[in-house]
Amino acid sequence: MYIYALIKVTIFPMMIFKFGSKAYRYGFGKQYLANFNVLEISKYTPIQIWGNIALILPLSILIAYLWPHKLSAFKFNICVGILTTIGIEMTQLIMAFFYLGSRTFDINDLILNLLGYLLGFCIYKVIKPIFNIESDMFRVF
Repeated sequence: MYIYALIKVTIFPMMIFKFGSKAYRYGFGKQYLANFNVLEISKYTPIQIWGNIALILPLSILIAYLWPHKLSAFKFNICVGILTTIGIEMTQLIMAFFYLGSRTFDINDLILNLLGYLLGFCIYKVIKPIFNIESDMFRVF
């Protein structure tokens, strides 16, 4: 369910606001092909910042839980996080290039998603010993 929701939100979003409404004044719907200006993060609203951080956070917890001993858990998890965020942004770039979507490649989204991924991994590492998470019910390999 989470993977479906992630794809739905990042690749195929449904606009719920009418064009010209107040939501578009805060950066929603303002689309261009790519944004490589890291300084534009200062123009983001708190909901954009926290939304991008929270978007990938559950994935890192899921990956850390399912594959705790895969390679070095930290290295494997970071590789998955980087590939996931780059994959999402590249898909958005390709779709915007061919006018197939209303998304854009944004370096700030990439940074915030990766920050959320790392935060999720840290949360898992803190919670694991507290709740003694050692169940093999859903483990893969």
